[in-house]
Amino acid sequence: MKDNHEDIIARYREKYTDLAEKALPGSAEQRAYHQIVQLIDLHQKVHPQERAFRLTIAFMTSAHSASPSAIRAIFKQCTLDFARDTEQETLEW
Repeated sequence: MKDNHEDIIARYREKYTDLAEKALPGSAEQRAYHQIVQLIDLHQKVHPQERAFRLTIAFMTSAHSASPSAIRAIFKQCTLDFARDTEQETLEW
C-alpha cells in the first residue's frame, strides 16, 4: 500500500527537522532545512493532496530563487524527491 500524502508530508517534516538539528548552527544548510520545515508548516490547514501540490510549487520556487547555490541544490533535491514520492508529474529542470 502506498503512503498517503499526509504521511509523506509528515515524513518530510521529520526528515528536514532532523537535518536542521544536525547541521552546523547558522550555516546555509541549516537555514535551508528550517525554511523547508516552515513551508511544510505554512500549509497545514489544506487538504493533503492540495497541500502536496502547493508544497511542490513552494519548494520549486525556492530552488530557483534561493541563494547561495548550496541552498538551491537542497531545495532542488527536496522538490524532485517530494514530487516523486507524492506521485506528481515528472518535473523538468
